[in-house]
Amino acid sequence: MTLFLCMQDPPRKEVKPAIDDCKQAGIRVVVITGDNKSTAEAICREIGLFTQNEDLSKRSFIGRDFMKLSQGERCALLFAQPGSGKGFVFSRAEPIHKQEIVRVLKSGGEVVAMTGDGVNDAPALKLADIGIAMGITGTEVTPSSCCVVFCRQGFVYLIACFSFFFQHRKSQRCMTVPS
Repeated sequence: MTLFLCMQDPPRKEVKPAIDDCKQAGIRVVVITGDNKSTAEAICREIGLFTQNEDLSKRSFIGRDFMKLSQGERCALLFAQPGSGKGFVFSRAEPIHKQEIVRVLKSGGEVVAMTGDGVNDAPALKLADIGIAMGITGTEVTPSSCCVVFCRQGFVYLIACFSFFFQHRKSQRCMTVPS
């Protein structure tokens, strides 16, 4: 006998409005995940990063395929529509892919805020302008790589975190944002 059990962990209902808020504020959302490409795209459509029928050929990449592009091609893709708020999704991403995405975005003058909770996120979190450790479920390595330790799980709380960070960044180098 064989049993296949499929489960979905649906996005929290507050994520879609938070994505909309980010777009309105000019914050570009880039999803970097270890999930396979079709799963990542479906989730990004569900949370409103992409529309249901949107062509994702220049907005959705497998990490290793992105790395095969030249530096110039990577920049051209990520900066093709500056200020548009258009997001991206990178699937099957490994730590080196995350670091390269951060490097490319920073090379184009973007202020990069990145969240993470695992050891594999730490190098990219350290490279980001604002590294945010998701403190509830994260490993001990992650907070030591970040300038912000966030004690609340959920994308919706990141907007409050960004506001808090920008209000206090001149007076503090590192902080913990309480729940």
